[in-house]
Amino acid sequence: MSAGMSETTEAEREAKRREPSPLVAEVEERLRDIVQNGAEPWNDPAEVRRATRRRDMEIMRLSAMEAALHTTEYICGRLPAWKREPFEKVTDPIASLANLNRAIVQITLAEDRFDESAEERAARIKAEADAKIRAAEAALAEQDYTARQIRRAENKRQAHGAIRAIALDHIRLPRGDREDLLANLFDIWEAEDAYDADPAETVADACAQLALTPRIVPDAEIQTPDGKIDIIARKTRLLAFARKYLDLMKSVGPDDDSDGAGLDDPSAPPTQAQGPPH
Repeated sequence: MSAGMSETTEAEREAKRREPSPLVAEVEERLRDIVQNGAEPWNDPAEVRRATRRRDMEIMRLSAMEAALHTTEYICGRLPAWKREPFEKVTDPIASLANLNRAIVQITLAEDRFDESAEERAARIKAEADAKIRAAEAALAEQDYTARQIRRAENKRQAHGAIRAIALDHIRLPRGDREDLLANLFDIWEAEDAYDADPAETVADACAQLALTPRIVPDAEIQTPDGKIDIIARKTRLLAFARKYLDLMKSVGPDDDSDGAGLDDPSAPPTQAQGPPH
């Protein structure tokens, strides 16, 4: 075979190798139809447009698969020399292959939706919407639960501290007896979910349970002109009394976790003052 014929054959093979993919040719033909011939595929019936989009997805999937296969062959060293040039410019072929594989999976999943009937598509959309609503409701419920737990813990801290301070000021019992009394009261509060309520209401009710009402609100101070006891006035006074002690607990702050247990005990013997150092 002469040198001229050999060069011609090689040139033909090179031209053949560089021919565009049939998939590219198909897309180019459709674009040419729009630009040159004035085609308006967006005005086609819905089912026709749907079939076109389905074909577009198929072209993308086949193109991605071809690129993934060539990348695999390049990594394994089996890709022909004339196809290697583009891959030699890729920084990380393995990462590129992973991205291509992920794209193929996503395109395949999207293609599955084109196979749905109208009824199946409507059912899927409704199921997805319902799932989003349930997720939002669950998130709101979690937020409400967290906020409730924070509020409950703070109410508990303030109520315990306030009733301890009130007991120290108004109940003269040995420390052990007073602690037993408070422990029973706290058990009742826990069983009745008292920490979900207004702590002022909880402390005011506890004062009545501990028979402190006559000391806090003497009957003589809340009698009506006809000699009866003004129940509303008593409740108002008890609530104001409770809030005064609760305000003291707020000033202590949540970082102080002593729960009021460190307050001075009036039943304990006084501590002898120390003199100046010699």
